[in-house]
Amino acid sequence: EGAFSGDALTPPKYGYGFGSNNADEESAFNLLRVSLSLLSRLSPATKGSISKQGDYQSYSYGVEFAACLKERNAFNVLDSHLRTASNVAALTYQSMHAGSSTHSATLIHNNAVEIVRLITTFFHALTDSGSKILDILLLLMDNRCFRSLIENPLLRTSCQTWTSSRSAGVMSGFPQHRGYYTSIAPPADSRSSTSSKSKPSSRQDSVHFIWREVIGIFSSLVRSARCQAMTYANVDEPILRQLIPVTSTAIDFVCTYEDAIFSCFSSMISEARAQSNLSSRGTTKSSSFSSIQSSSFAFTSNLLKEAAEISSLFAELCKGKNKNAFARQC
Repeated sequence: EGAFSGDALTPPKYGYGFGSNNADEESAFNLLRVSLSLLSRLSPATKGSISKQGDYQSYSYGVEFAACLKERNAFNVLDSHLRTASNVAALTYQSMHAGSSTHSATLIHNNAVEIVRLITTFFHALTDSGSKILDILLLLMDNRCFRSLIENPLLRTSCQTWTSSRSAGVMSGFPQHRGYYTSIAPPADSRSSTSSKSKPSSRQDSVHFIWREVIGIFSSLVRSARCQAMTYANVDEPILRQLIPVTSTAIDFVCTYEDAIFSCFSSMISEARAQSNLSSRGTTKSSSFSSIQSSSFAFTSNLLKEAAEISSLFAELCKGKNKNAFARQC
């Protein structure tokens, strides 16, 4: 069941293809996509959610929702889709990041990434609701679904690309901004004057959104476990023991992606320093305004969002009994 078919892009068990080559595969893929979106919409809502009302916030609804997932072995099915989509997206990520992918490869990549995004969004909704619904939190831990996120091939490939392409992008004169695809558009007329130069263009990297979502999943997981531990302190020792692995799971994630996590912060200054060094080698002194316009501006929206997610995770790991384990292991 874990193997790919001949073209390595069609999961044989469920009958959909990320390339949507025929009507049957396209229908199966759309069914998967809509089903995952529906799961996120039906997931129990925590208090303060504006988009969900009424029964979605009740404790009994959350208990029934957890029982439904357990009875139908939903996490094993989700894990199968997540592994398949992550492998396909990882295979196509390098060409996408380099701007050299074909149209068909781009379609396959975007469809695979969309499935990963929908599944991680659903997981995030569940970890958030775990602060109120103990059954959901325990179900998440029992199924070890977080191992699929820690060992995810798409995250490993993308994080390695971000950490290795930063200096290469600066040295080439065209910055590879973390969280964006950067490609070089050729001049409209190659015979034009030298003033018409190739310029980089960027667009959102949806894999970076998934990376930030996964960081948020572990942050909300630790927060939910802390809230439940406070609720059941001195009341139910077996439940507290079941929640103990949460901290080590989050720390395992931090240790696995340590380089990627800290390169987020270091890139904010390294890119600016590298650009400053390149500018200082010029023969003419440019104005401050033109320097800002041409600089490798490191404080992008996506980078700041990533830094905020990482800081939130660290803040959760520094609270209560988690702090000692975090300081010792990281």
